[in-house]
Amino acid sequence: GLLSLMACSAQSAPPVPKIILPDSKMTDSERQQFEKRLREFNQRNKEMEPLYLKSAKMATEKLCAESLKGNFNYAIENIYPRYKRKQVMLAGGEDRLLRKFQNSINMLRKDGTVIMDIKVGEPIAIRDVHMEKKEGLRKVYYPMDFTFQKLVIVPTSMVLQFAVIDKDTGKPTRVEKNNCQLALYDGKTKAWSFIEGSTISKNELMGLFPGVTMD
Repeated sequence: GLLSLMACSAQSAPPVPKIILPDSKMTDSERQQFEKRLREFNQRNKEMEPLYLKSAKMATEKLCAESLKGNFNYAIENIYPRYKRKQVMLAGGEDRLLRKFQNSINMLRKDGTVIMDIKVGEPIAIRDVHMEKKEGLRKVYYPMDFTFQKLVIVPTSMVLQFAVIDKDTGKPTRVEKNNCQLALYDGKTKAWSFIEGSTISKNELMGLFPGVTMD
């Protein structure tokens, strides 16, 4: 009957792992083991950080090069998935989101504005975000038994050329607009994805990555 089914489901459900935090109660030996693993975790993060920063810059350079060529499919395919879902929903579908990108560029061209270059600077910050517990553990030690995505802030600048002639140079006016890409690395997919800094508010960012500050 229903009670037997419920009992069977309860027996087959995996136990909820106990999460051990740095301030949790532990024996002296558990504390020593915890601190040893934490030191190793922090050391590994420190050693990997320059590699993540370099990789984030290279991935951003690729994104900007494709955008400069007008390859908006590449840009949309590489939007951070959790953010992309919302953008696709607001646009009414991925095809409409692509048209939105194309229409923005067409409007610039109609006004005589041309994107001449997109420069990529040195990454300025890295954060661990969107943590997930590792599977199959009866005890989960924070942060060592969690996986994190890497968020890297990569400064960019777009060089725009306008139809208006500069009186001093006699050439079309050029303006450089500063922006940034939020480059996110997912260890599961081994891939970078992006959020353009100017498209997301601070509240939206905090909603995606609670507790993360970018000041």
